[in-house]
This record gives sequence, structure tokens and C-alpha cells, in this order.
Amino acid sequence: FLHKVDGQTRLKDCCEEVDALRPLLQTLLALGMLSLEPETGSNAEPQTPIRQLFNALEEEDQEIGIPESLESFDDLVDEADLEEVDLAAPAGEGEASSATTDYDLAVGKKVRQTLADMQGKNYYEVFGLKQGEFSFDKLKEKYFALTHEFGPELLMQLSGEEAGLVEEILSLVSTAYNTLSDVVKKERYDELLGADTVGLGEKGDDKFQAQVQSQSGKVFIEMEEWDNAIKALQDAVNFDPENGDYLSHLGWAIYKNPANIRSQAMRDKGKQMINRALTKERTAPGHAFKGWINFEAGQDNLAEVEFNKALKLDARNSLARSGLRNLREKKEQEKKGLFRKMFR
Repeated sequence: FLHKVDGQTRLKDCCEEVDALRPLLQTLLALGMLSLEPETGSNAEPQTPIRQLFNALEEEDQEIGIPESLESFDDLVDEADLEEVDLAAPAGEGEASSATTDYDLAVGKKVRQTLADMQGKNYYEVFGLKQGEFSFDKLKEKYFALTHEFGPELLMQLSGEEAGLVEEILSLVSTAYNTLSDVVKKERYDELLGADTVGLGEKGDDKFQAQVQSQSGKVFIEMEEWDNAIKALQDAVNFDPENGDYLSHLGWAIYKNPANIRSQAMRDKGKQMINRALTKERTAPGHAFKGWINFEAGQDNLAEVEFNKALKLDARNSLARSGLRNLREKKEQEKKGLFRKMFR
């Protein structure tokens, strides 16, 4: 059928049974691939795309060009223009290295000078503040300025001794800030500042730190947190080795620590600390501690003497008062036991 469609042949001559091809014809007409005319025309060009689809096209031979053979590696090397490479340092590099060295020297000098200036200053002076004009907002502003100036960026540029000095500066600044930003610590520091000259790197500063640590240690003793008490009181003694009160509390914490109950050496160490503390400074707690050690050892008379010494120094010392009360109860029990034996 398709081969007969040429624009000159009538439909009935193209197919024997038109009704059988009616669905195909309707489809081709709808798609515009076939048209029907009432009469044939000699000049009419057949519009038969469906026929063109099935007609075989003549294939034309195409001459494929063969590329020229590639040059050999030796030829490429021969033709290459090899230039000498200048390995000398780029212009200006020496000047840049010199400038960097000068900068490092300047930074190192600044770090040393800052640390030297901090020595002997009190915590207010570290931040450039006056005690009478103090405010927390000013403290924060100065603190952040210093920590930014000597922060991680500067540390990355330094090494060795200079880096260690920067860390020391930051440590001193942090200590001063933590003290002044805490209301309780600030009050204690102000009291100490009014009594003595207090500055970073001076004895006054160590004295203040010892006071803070000892108070923490005493609180831990009351809470019976013996390990924490020992740690805090050891720090206090390290800051102020000649303070008998700190040493006696440290000895008591070591003696009472349940971890040392089976270690006679550690308990003896605690006793020796208390005895040594009393030679440095007679304190009510020190005598009370010694009284309890004697009481637990069954040396009641010696215990009573120590408790009374403690109460003479501080009549409100609760440890000494409870010690005497226990002594009286023990004596009363012994008397009752003696009477029972006598009247059996």
C-alpha cells in the first residue's frame, strides 16, 4: 500500500479493501502524513512523509582522513626550548625576613616589659583601676582587652621563653579577675589590701591565696570531705609555710581521713604536723585537735589539758567544748561502773 502512494494513483487502486485499511487511513490523515484529493494532478507534489520514512537512503562514502603520525619523544625534546631556572631568592625576600625578625623582637620586648610592670602591682592596678573608682563593667572591659592583646593569636606567633611569659601574664590576669569579680573574695582582698601591701609576685599575694585556700579547706573539714580538705590546706601551707593554723588543720585532715585509718604512718604524720604547728603558733583549733588525739589514745588527763588550753584562746571553740563534754561523760560512766562493782 505505501509503495503505491505517489500522488497520482486513486485510493481504490492503492488498496483492494478500503474498509480494512480505514483505521490506518484515518490515523495517517489525523497525523497529517496523508492527504486525499478529489482529482489527481500532474504537478502535485506527493506529501508522503510516511513513505520517505521507509525509503532507504543511499549511503555516501565518506573519506576518513588519517592523521599524521605523532612525533617521537626525542623529536619533542630536540625541539623544546629549555630555559634555565633561576633558583635565587625572589627580590625583597631578604627584606621581608628582616622585617619579621624585627617584629618578633619587638613583641618579645613588649611581653617582658608587661610582665615586669605587673610585678608589685595590686589586682586593681593590673587593670589600670583605682580601688575607689572600681566597677564590674570597667573590670570586664579591661579584662577582655588584656586577654585579647595577649590571646591565642599572639601565642601562635611566639615560642619558647616568650610563649611561657605570655602564659604567665594570662595566669596573673586571670587570678586578679577571679578575685575582684567575686564579691566575697573581693571583700577579703580589700581587707588584706588595707592591712598590707599586696601585689602580684609579692608575699602579700601569697598570703591572700593561702587565706582563701585555708577557708575552703576548713569548710571541707566540716563537710567531712577529707580529700578535698587536704588538697586545699596543702595549697594554703605551700603559700604560707609558717602559718601554724593552716598546718594544724592540714594535720587534722590527714589524721581524720578514713583512707588513712589503717596507715599508722599517715596518722603519725598528722600528729607531727599538729605538734609542729603549735610550736609555730598557739591556736585554739590546734590544741583542740591535739586534745582529741590524746582522748582517742586514752590519755584523758593530757586531753583535758589541751581542751582547756584551746578554750583559753577561744572560749567558743566547739571542738574543745565537745571534747570536755565527752570527758565528763566518760568519767561519769566510769564512776557508775565502779559503784556497781563495789555493791555487787
